[in-house]
This record gives sequence, structure tokens and C-alpha cells, in this order.
Amino acid sequence: MALGAAYASYQHGRAFALRFGAGGTTAATWPLIMDGLSTLATARVVAWPTGE
Repeated sequence: MALGAAYASYQHGRAFALRFGAGGTTAATWPLIMDGLSTLATARVVAWPTGE
């Protein structure tokens, strides 16, 4: 299930980049960059100290 979601996310991100004028290499890396940033942000929020 996770692989299917990752594939769909990648394809959508690539199509988005191509639609708005990105070249082939940029369109191929765009989804990886965006998903990576999302993953890092989520990990940071989860690990955020609560101040207790």
C-alpha cells in the first residue's frame, strides 16, 4: 500500500512540474524534493520538545 501511495505521489508531482514548465530532470527530482521536505518537517514536528 505504501509503495502504491509513493508511486502515485511521485507521478502526480512529476506531472505537476511538467505542466508548469519544468524540464525533464527537474520534473523527475521535484517530487523527491517535495516529499523529502514534507518528511523532514513532519519528523521535526513530532520530535518537537513540549517544554514540560
